Amino acid sequence: MRLVAIALIGSLLVGCVPTVAPAAVDHTMPEPLVATELPDEPEDIAPEERWTFAVDGVEVAPGDVRDGILFSDAMAMRAAQLRIGYDELRALYTIDLRTWGRERSIYERMLQLADEEVTELRRRAERTWWELNGDEVGLVLGLVLGAIVGIAALVQ
Repeated sequence: MRLVAIALIGSLLVGCVPTVAPAAVDHTMPEPLVATELPDEPEDIAPEERWTFAVDGVEVAPGDVRDGILFSDAMAMRAAQLRIGYDELRALYTIDLRTWGRERSIYERMLQLADEEVTELRRRAERTWWELNGDEVGLVLGLVLGAIVGIAALVQ
């Protein structure tokens, strides 16, 4: 009887592991953002100082005749400040783009390594034939052993 009880308990304990694997997740990154807006026109310059004219054939120095745009002093000062600020902003923006590109490549490499590790862990977690069918084999084996032991006990 003890042998039958041990055989039945052993057959129930064999292969009691769930076989559900997690679903694969695709990691994607959004496209990089690029800002293209320039600042609005300054409101701190008085309206009477906000003038510009296109000029043709103006002598700026003796013998130096040029075409171009004539600014008021306040607008010329603002244009110079904007040009200096724009050059500085453009340089910082270029540095930021290079940094973002490096960070993006590092992040994409880390995602790739993580995906490879997940794939390897999934491969290792795949169930063997015994893990998939061990409970049925154990049950059948237990029933056969139980029947044999029961018949052997009756025969004696």
